[in-house]
Amino acid sequence: MKRSSHLYIQFVVVLVTSMMLSSCNWFEHDGRNAHRTVLVYMMAENSLSYSDLQEDDIREMEECIGSLSDDDHVLVYVDDEDLPRLMEIRADKKGRTRKIIQEWADDVNSCDPVVLRQVLKTVFDKYPSQGYGLILWSHGSAWLPATKAIPRRNIGVEDNESKAFSESETPCQRSIGIDNDHNTYSNNGYKMDIAELAQALAGFPKLDFLMFDACFMQSVEVAYELRHEAEYIISSPAEIPNPGAPYNLLIPAMMSKKTTFAEEMVQAYYDGYVGSDVPSISSGVGYGVLLSVIDCSRMDELQRVTEQMVAKYGSKYVDRGLDDVLHYYPLSSSNFPEFFDMKAYMHHLISSADDWTAWLAVYEQAVPKRLCTNFWFSSYIGGYLYVDDVDEYGGVSMYVPEPGNYFKTKNEWFCNTSWYPVSGWPQCGW
Repeated sequence: MKRSSHLYIQFVVVLVTSMMLSSCNWFEHDGRNAHRTVLVYMMAENSLSYSDLQEDDIREMEECIGSLSDDDHVLVYVDDEDLPRLMEIRADKKGRTRKIIQEWADDVNSCDPVVLRQVLKTVFDKYPSQGYGLILWSHGSAWLPATKAIPRRNIGVEDNESKAFSESETPCQRSIGIDNDHNTYSNNGYKMDIAELAQALAGFPKLDFLMFDACFMQSVEVAYELRHEAEYIISSPAEIPNPGAPYNLLIPAMMSKKTTFAEEMVQAYYDGYVGSDVPSISSGVGYGVLLSVIDCSRMDELQRVTEQMVAKYGSKYVDRGLDDVLHYYPLSSSNFPEFFDMKAYMHHLISSADDWTAWLAVYEQAVPKRLCTNFWFSSYIGGYLYVDDVDEYGGVSMYVPEPGNYFKTKNEWFCNTSWYPVSGWPQCGW
């Protein structure tokens, strides 16, 4: 009788424990190697959270999350006017879709690469997968200088890792994100240097894809810096629409098991802005959108052929007849370059038909998919800009150094990029 009671008690304990685990961890990862885990890293402590754009995108994720396989995982780190939190988006039988994985007790600077690395470590440790994707969600300014240096501080990582970032000699020349460090909607804040982003990603498994849901980030300077950290880079060379990616369409595409998944992502993003016959700024359709995917395995080859052509046809004093070359920044400003379309500019530069054919063949392998509406909305001018010749559209921007005092500062910034020494342009000194 005592033995039966003892076995009964053991059974009850196991049953209760099982129920507790199932109720507390209602879609906890079971430790198996998943197909793909994607982290959406939202640096939203800026103007983007004023209209809750980050929340709109999370709701779009929730719309389609029930269609995902159990072997796919979507994680969202969001830092807005509230304290940062990391969650998994997954539907359970009770209709719940947000599982908090970690909450921060104090605000952190999400544009600090050490913070990103800390979040990535949590993701890689808790979600072993065959592949990973990272979406960086925020404002963007391609390879331009960060307006504010990030204060280096120990936030819980190992001292040697913190030291590696704090002693980096690379100046802040290329940036993604804004974190105003005050839980407000201000855009006066810290940015993440692209060279330090590459450091933050180093040592982790190579990403299946890195996507920037941010303006201007699809530039050859940025892609070259990150070519070893991801298989594909997906973004726009221009301003992206205010609502950002249509995540209800994007998520199924980014979990595709086809080798063309990155191209499917570009198509899905694009489809979200051409899926209506009635353009509307409020719905996002009327903004227009320009996108491309870069195959990072082709970046070194693209660099070599571009260096050859620029060295052959370019000069220290490049021609100024660039008014008709497609570019993505609409204003004349010493703070922003024109962001010339790379394909359009190289076509303008290369005068030999044979050389142009050779360069274009390499480019089309490096940029296997590029889509554009024939217009896009620019918040800088409060109006539309146009792709006059879609055949010239390449979907990736590049900087073109020009002579004169007006361009002096931008040329100096450009000379600090990793792309400049291998781009074929003459030594600095414009």
